[in-house]
Amino acid sequence: MKRKFLWLTSFLVSGLLIFVFFYLYYIKSPLGLEEDKLFEVKKGETGIQIINNLSNEGIIKNKFLFRIMVKIKGGDKRIIPGFYLARKNESPESFWSRLLQGDVEKYKLVIPEGYNIYQIAQVVENVKLGSAKRFLELVKDKKFIASLGYDLPSLEGYLFPSTYYFMPKTKEEDVIKEMFNKTFEVLYKEIGIPEKMPKKEIHKILTYASMIEKEAKVKEEMPLISAVFHNRIRKGMKLQCDPTVIYGLKNFNGDLTKKDLYSKHPYNTYLYYGLPPTPIANPSKEAIIAAYKPAQVDYLYFVSRNDGTHIFSKSLKEHNSAVYKFQKKNKREES
Repeated sequence: MKRKFLWLTSFLVSGLLIFVFFYLYYIKSPLGLEEDKLFEVKKGETGIQIINNLSNEGIIKNKFLFRIMVKIKGGDKRIIPGFYLARKNESPESFWSRLLQGDVEKYKLVIPEGYNIYQIAQVVENVKLGSAKRFLELVKDKKFIASLGYDLPSLEGYLFPSTYYFMPKTKEEDVIKEMFNKTFEVLYKEIGIPEKMPKKEIHKILTYASMIEKEAKVKEEMPLISAVFHNRIRKGMKLQCDPTVIYGLKNFNGDLTKKDLYSKHPYNTYLYYGLPPTPIANPSKEAIIAAYKPAQVDYLYFVSRNDGTHIFSKSLKEHNSAVYKFQKKNKREES
C-alpha cells in the first residue's frame, strides 16, 4: 500500500513537472505567426470571448494553456477596446501582458508645415491610413466640406500640420475631420482669433498664412513677409508671389520660368490682383499668427539673400538694388 502511494505520488509529481515544463515553454515561446497580425478587442468583451477570438483567428495555438496563463495573470481584468498588434516573434505571455496594459496599436501621422493637400494625401497613404485618391476626393467634395460647416472649393489650408495618432482602420473622413478641427482649435484657443469672426475673414487669414509659410525660411521673418503682402493688397498692387504661381501649375519641375509667370490660372498673382482663391498650403501656427498680426512696417518688396533670409525694401528702387546685389550679380559671378 505504501509502495502504491509512493508510486502514485511520484507519478503525479512527474506529471505536474512535465505540465509545468510545457506550460512555461508555451508561454515563453513565439506565437508562431507567419506575419504580424492586427487583433481587435471590442467594447464589453470578456476574457473568455477574447481568448476564443484569438483562437479562431489563429493567433494562439493552444487555447487550454493560454486560458491557464490568463487566469494566473489576471483574466478578470477588462481589456481596453481597440486594435492590438500580435507580433509573430513575441510570446503569448508578452502579448497578453500588452493587452492588459492597454497597448493599443496606433498609427503615427506626421504632417510637415507647409504641405499641400496632395502631399498630405500621399503621407496618409504611406502610413496606411487610407487611400491618397480617396483622401483627395474628400477634401474637394462639396458635400463633405458642407458637412463641416463650410462652403469651399477644397480644404486646402484647413488641415493643420501636426503629429497625429490614429487607430488602424480609421476612415479617411475621420482623419480629415481631426486635422480640420485642429485648425480651429489653434485659431480660437491658441492664437485667440474671435470665434465670431466671419468665415471669409478666416479664409483670408489662412490664405495669407499659406503664402507666408511658403515664402519664409526663417520664422522670425514671417511678420515682415506678412506686412509686405498686406501692404501690397492695401495699395492695390499685385502680390507677385512665386509660390502661388507654382501651386497653379501642372507638373511643375522645380524651375520657375518667365513663361510660367504669364500662365493663365487663378493662382497667378503676377497676372491677377488680390489674394488667390484658396490657400496654397497648410500653414503653421506661426504663419497664421503672422497673417493675423503683420509687422507694422512699410515694406512692399523682399528678395532672398540666398541664405534663407530676405532683404526688405520700401521702394522699387531699393528693391531693384537688392535684386541686383543678391540675385543678378551673384548669377553673373557664378557663370
